[in-house]
Amino acid sequence: MKKTDRSRKAILITIGLSLIFAVSNPGLAAESASVRMGFVPVVTVGPLALAIERGYFKEAGIRNELVQMRDSNLRLRALMAEQLDVNWGGFGGDVVNAIIEGAPLRIVADNGQERKGMTYAYLLVRKDLWESGVVRDYKDFKGRTISIGGPKGSINYMFLLRALQKGGLTMKDINFVLVSHPEAPKAFAAKAIDIAYTLEPFTTRAREMGVAVILAPTVDLAPKGIQTAILMMNTNFMRQKRSIAQAWMNAFLKGVSDYNGALTQGVKKEEFFNIVAKYTKLDLAVVRKVGLPFFDPKGRLNEESTLEQLDYLYEEGVLKKKIASINEIVDYSLLPK
Repeated sequence: MKKTDRSRKAILITIGLSLIFAVSNPGLAAESASVRMGFVPVVTVGPLALAIERGYFKEAGIRNELVQMRDSNLRLRALMAEQLDVNWGGFGGDVVNAIIEGAPLRIVADNGQERKGMTYAYLLVRKDLWESGVVRDYKDFKGRTISIGGPKGSINYMFLLRALQKGGLTMKDINFVLVSHPEAPKAFAAKAIDIAYTLEPFTTRAREMGVAVILAPTVDLAPKGIQTAILMMNTNFMRQKRSIAQAWMNAFLKGVSDYNGALTQGVKKEEFFNIVAKYTKLDLAVVRKVGLPFFDPKGRLNEESTLEQLDYLYEEGVLKKKIASINEIVDYSLLPK
């Protein structure tokens, strides 16, 4: 069997095993359109979960099949193989390179940004080092063991380089290790790491365990904001089922509107927390505490930051070509003007 055939078979098997639920309602007609979406139960689920729970997709005649895959590479391959119609994930070189190489996908909307006051990514320092005053600033990173949850060439790595630069340091001044975000709290507890870049809910978990404190939010290293997550669609789905793709996006943006209303105006905030807890399987008490990202009301990316990130990825040798315009990788045609 050829490697590509094995990969396709593996994707099909994984989708079959990972299909956790089709969001259905008794009132949905048999002809309702089904949209297959790669899904991860993380805190960026807010807008999607609100749109599902409040019936916006149902009103549009859409039934979402949420296919749970924690492996971002597997989700991306499934999207390219047309086993998924919609996918979300972190913004990085894998997606951009796939588009460069002609894969049938485009970034179609924002799925989470870091902005001042709305962030879910932080630099943590081990609590004993903070309380002793040994590590209080970027210059104190010298000689420390640091993890960022991503390899060289990742956006996480870019944050580390910026932190070191602010402290007058380089990579030669630290001990760099790779610990995944979920494992960071345990690594702090074991004193295996001194500093880490982490995402929610693992930041809150480490703090509640009493093993780490927040040194700074990501936006301290990216004052213009940072594009952390994106929404993607298969371009064949967009072309062949245009009305369904448009209806899906319209419903999703209603969820974005509700999300922003809950966080910035307190509209049905407790209901929002309960919905996020349901979809992430996190305790409600944790959901109330975690940091949450910014979502652009019209679904646009933070283009200035995105272009800076693209330049960084190219300079690091991650991208196969330099991206001069956001339009090379993004299709905003489903978004409001």
